[in-house]
Amino acid sequence: MFINFRKIKDNVSMKDALQRYGITEFKKDGSFVGKCPLHNGDNPTAFHASGYKWNCFTKCNRGGTVIDFVAMKENLSTFEAAKKLVEWFNLSNGSRKKKKQVEKVRENKPLKFKLKLEAEHPYLKERRINDETVEYFKIGFCRKGIMKERIAIPVHNSEGQLLAYIGRAVNGSKAKYRIPKGFFKSDVLFNLHRAKNHAKNGLIVVEGVFDVFRLFQAGFKNVVAVIGSSLSEKQAELIVKHTDKAILLFDGDEAGIKGMLYAAGILSQKILVRSVVLNAPNNEPDLVNEDELKKIIFEVL
Repeated sequence: MFINFRKIKDNVSMKDALQRYGITEFKKDGSFVGKCPLHNGDNPTAFHASGYKWNCFTKCNRGGTVIDFVAMKENLSTFEAAKKLVEWFNLSNGSRKKKKQVEKVRENKPLKFKLKLEAEHPYLKERRINDETVEYFKIGFCRKGIMKERIAIPVHNSEGQLLAYIGRAVNGSKAKYRIPKGFFKSDVLFNLHRAKNHAKNGLIVVEGVFDVFRLFQAGFKNVVAVIGSSLSEKQAELIVKHTDKAILLFDGDEAGIKGMLYAAGILSQKILVRSVVLNAPNNEPDLVNEDELKKIIFEVL
C-alpha cells in the first residue's frame, strides 16, 4: 500500500487527531495546551500541539508530527500509524471533507444503559460526601465495566438524558479521572439539567464535579461544572441560554485563574459575571468549609 505522507500533512492536524481521542478543548487557533494524552500525566501545561506537530515537555520529553503521535498512542510503526490516519480521515480517495468528519465525531448520544453502583464506599466519606448528596446525584462505587474500581458519576445533557459516566479513582491511580472515549465533555455542563431550575439568582460555575457536591451540601442547587479548567464556547452558550448572571468559582491555582479569566471574557459580553479567587491553602471549592462557602457566595450575590 502506497502512503502519501504529504496528503496526511495537508489534511490532518493535531486538533483532528486529538478529537479522535475525546479531547475538544482547544484555543481559537486550533492549538492545544494541556495534560499529556500519551502518558496521562497531571501537569496541565505539559503537552503542546499546533498545526500537525506536538511536544511533551515532561515525562515523554518528545515531539513530532501527527503521525508520530498516533504511532506512540497506538503503539504502531510510523507506516502503520499513517495507514490508520488514512483510514480514519478517508484520505484514500482525494482530500478529506473536514466539516463532515468533525460534525460526526462530536455527537454525544444518550446511553442505553445504567451502571449498577454502590452508594456506600469509604472514599466518599473521606471526601466528606454525605448520603443526601450521593442519592441526589446518583453516584456510587462501580465494581465492573469501564468504571471498574472507581466512583462513577453520571453526566446528563441539559434535557436530563444520561450521556456518560465519568470515573474518579479511589486507589491513588495517576489517572484520577476516566472520561469515556467518544464522550465530549466540553459540549455539556455537569448538573445543568438540575441547576437550570434553580437559576433565578444565576448559575455558579466551578471546575469539577466534587466542587458541585461541596456547594450542594452548602445549600446551593444552582451549580454547574465545566469538568476541567477551560470553558468551551458550547458551554458558554448553555450558560447564557439559562441565566443572565454567572458566578465563576474556579480553583485558585494558575490553571484555574487562567481558565476563569478566559471564561469571564466570553460570558461578560452577554451576561453579568462575578468572579471569586480562592487563596491557598484551600484554593479549591472542594477544600473549603461549607459555612465559608456560603459566606463567599453570598458576598457576591
